[in-house]
Amino acid sequence: MADLKETTAAGVQVNRAAVNPKDVIRKQEHDADMAARPTSTSVASSIGAVAHSPVTVENSNSIDLTLSGQSIQADLRTTANTIIQDAGTGFVDQFSDPVREGDAYGLSKQSVIRSSMAVERKSGVTLLYTGSEGTDYLVDEPSGTLYILVGSGLVTNVGDVVNVTYDYREIDDGSGLVIDETGARVDFGTAHNQAARGDHRHENDHFSATGGSTDTVTVTVGGGQVVKADVRIDPSGNIDETAAGIKVKDNSFATKNHTHNLVTGSTPGFMSSTDKTRLDTLWNEETQQFENTSTVHFTIGSTAKADVQCGVGLKDVGNGVEVDFSLVQAKGETTGYTLILTGAVLGSTANNADYYVGADNGEVPSNSVSDHDVIIPRSGTITRAFMKTRVGGAGSSEWVVSKLRVNDTANTIIGSTFYDTSPAEIDNHGMSLAVTAGDRIALLTTTPVWDMSPSDIQWWCQLWIQ
Repeated sequence: MADLKETTAAGVQVNRAAVNPKDVIRKQEHDADMAARPTSTSVASSIGAVAHSPVTVENSNSIDLTLSGQSIQADLRTTANTIIQDAGTGFVDQFSDPVREGDAYGLSKQSVIRSSMAVERKSGVTLLYTGSEGTDYLVDEPSGTLYILVGSGLVTNVGDVVNVTYDYREIDDGSGLVIDETGARVDFGTAHNQAARGDHRHENDHFSATGGSTDTVTVTVGGGQVVKADVRIDPSGNIDETAAGIKVKDNSFATKNHTHNLVTGSTPGFMSSTDKTRLDTLWNEETQQFENTSTVHFTIGSTAKADVQCGVGLKDVGNGVEVDFSLVQAKGETTGYTLILTGAVLGSTANNADYYVGADNGEVPSNSVSDHDVIIPRSGTITRAFMKTRVGGAGSSEWVVSKLRVNDTANTIIGSTFYDTSPAEIDNHGMSLAVTAGDRIALLTTTPVWDMSPSDIQWWCQLWIQ
């Protein structure tokens, strides 16, 4: 679609986007529909042929109606200063080649006066063709749009121009009206030259006041928008309402300058600081409370005693607490390590049977040491063995002996216990079994002749090697 050009007062041409061709088609359809409708003459004839009561008219604030026979005429009522007026005459828009059939061109002014329009095709100053509305072009007055019809003589050749000369309407500045493609309308807004809507409010306007209550105050609104507020008082409380205001109920609280008597042997009262100091120094074993902890235990009598509770690695030597070097490595000693021997759960046991565990907690215990033994990683001395046996189904109370089997040649007893409860534990921290790096070691347990065999047994043993 071609660009549009217009000639301003200074003679400068400005390009403007052309109107969509579809608008031309819609304009043609609209005008065809309007042409097919009855004319005022045919309507008047129809009205005259109908018998009806005499027609009368009544004016409003905005419309004046006049009646002549059956002809009614309506005139817009305006103020003395006419707002909508013919503001421009002989305005010229110029569109240069190419001007084509089906194109639409926006005029510089809206609200053009169609009856004043002259559309001409020229070459230089030579008039080549004068357009006819309805044959060569159509014009939409409110939007100021010119439509070139099919077969129009206004279609240009190279060097041709189309001049559109017309009068137009404008609105006075500050009138509160605007004209756009829909016609004249009121310009609503908040500026000094805009109209206010019917439901607008001014800054100093307000809505009718209403009362509301809280937990402490009740607000009411009386006649003339008089607002009243009352403090809410709990009837069961200690506050009274008087004509002068609210106050604390008499005899409910002491005044700020009240006094108290000192305490005596027979009368309650305040205590002096001297007596309080003496009371704090008194001992009464019945009123003293002590709480034991995991590290200190109290003995209560005429005096209070506290004893340190010695755990693993400490021992009470009579005159104090000492480190138990049988369990704790002394400074300068070679750092030791621990080794774990264990196996999977054994469902049931036979009488007088040997069972080995060691390398794998997923390996079921068996009587083959080679399936379970592990290698000693560093030479040292086994100084302690702690063994925990979990028993799923308790057995009878026969002694069960557990040993350490080294290189499948020598056994060293760890200890013995019953399997009538779970877990069964053995803690031997008096061992002294020398082992060499590369030795193979396993845990060996020998069962007795059971009166009632236990079930679901799992052995676990931790070795301390210095």
